[in-house]
Amino acid sequence: NKVDGLIDLCKKYIKSSDCGVEVGSFSGVSSRVIALHCKTLDCVDPWSWPAVKEAEKMFDKILPDYPNITKVKLEGVEAAKLHEDHSLDFVYIDADHSYSAVVTDINAWKSKIKKGGYIAGHDSYMPEVLRAVNDCLGEPIDIFKDTSWVFQL
Repeated sequence: NKVDGLIDLCKKYIKSSDCGVEVGSFSGVSSRVIALHCKTLDCVDPWSWPAVKEAEKMFDKILPDYPNITKVKLEGVEAAKLHEDHSLDFVYIDADHSYSAVVTDINAWKSKIKKGGYIAGHDSYMPEVLRAVNDCLGEPIDIFKDTSWVFQL
């Protein structure tokens, strides 16, 4: 995982006082980057299929070093229900990359973000991801070298 673009995104759009969510945390590589730039980060992932058990163990190992991370072992849509509308500064989506899943995640989370806050994600090089972003939000305001995208609400 190359994180240079994500570091640039965080430096440009996330403040140390921000509270956010990462949807799709896997082994925690991007979680660690984001957590260094914000006050709190809920990391949402179901870690529900056998192939990701090692990734979840790797994620769990980072938790002692990042007290501002909260592990939320749920599907993204279910986790969104835990947050009030307009309560978050940002959401970063990097879960299921199918068109329908990205649309579902964007629609579940966009109302949770404060006016002027950011919804962002990864893998804009994937046609289904970028089409879902464009269909739900419009053209991203920025795309980074790691293929992270960002949109301001």
